[in-house]
Amino acid sequence: MKQISQSQILDYQVCPWRYYLKNVRNLSWPEPITPRYQELARASRLGKSFHQFVHRYIQGMTFAELAKQDYEPEMLNWIQNFRKSNPLPAEARLTSEIELAATFENVLWIGFVDAIALLPDQALIFDWKTSKKPGAPAELQKSPQTRLYRFLLYHARQDFLPDTGQSLKPEAITMVYWYPNWPSAPVRLPYSDQLFRQDQDYFRQIALDLSQEDPSFFPQTPDEDVCRSCRFQTFCRRGIQPQAASADEPDWNPDTAYAQDAFDFMDDEPMDSDGAESVLGPGI
Repeated sequence: MKQISQSQILDYQVCPWRYYLKNVRNLSWPEPITPRYQELARASRLGKSFHQFVHRYIQGMTFAELAKQDYEPEMLNWIQNFRKSNPLPAEARLTSEIELAATFENVLWIGFVDAIALLPDQALIFDWKTSKKPGAPAELQKSPQTRLYRFLLYHARQDFLPDTGQSLKPEAITMVYWYPNWPSAPVRLPYSDQLFRQDQDYFRQIALDLSQEDPSFFPQTPDEDVCRSCRFQTFCRRGIQPQAASADEPDWNPDTAYAQDAFDFMDDEPMDSDGAESVLGPGI
């Protein structure tokens, strides 16, 4: 059965050709060594460290225990912000670094979630974003990540709330993006029955599109700035910069939606960690 994750959908939307190379042709290609790509790799590494920190905290380690490790200055700032503005409800039942999955249109849809907070009458999906700026709510609302994660949790609700999950309505689910650089500016995106019905149509069309295998169905993006953050830039011979180019060039924006997710280490595989869970939802 074909599997689809949010990063595959993002690849397809931003550059169909990238999706084809990566997921249909299964092309393995060396990473470029440009300053921009190296900066993205560094940001990804720091982001992964923050995810691991919060996961260990949710699993029961104290701040004192976690403080024994050495952290880079940026990480220390994020940790301090998390301690001061912990967004996780104290009364909630928490799970972290888990896989959600469900079948729909003969496709296995998967998502790897940073944390879920379960309350008696609602379920909150948390995603930690270590970008320098908060995302725009309107853009996040229509992002594949928001749509897929809420969609999957709704169908896996019985696994999380065996006693009351069947009665949990879409309106009880909220996606929360929390930014350690902006701890007081989380983006909260409630779900609804109307959005759920729209998502069914959306994923039905995505399943149809991604069932194609003809290369002509997957054109290259017209925006070569996207190519400058892509591992296939030397394969496609697009977006290549001189080695001397700086990562802080005037038009360099590491906080674009594509740049943020170009190294989304949590999207395609679960984090290697102690106590990670996997929750496979029912067929849809």
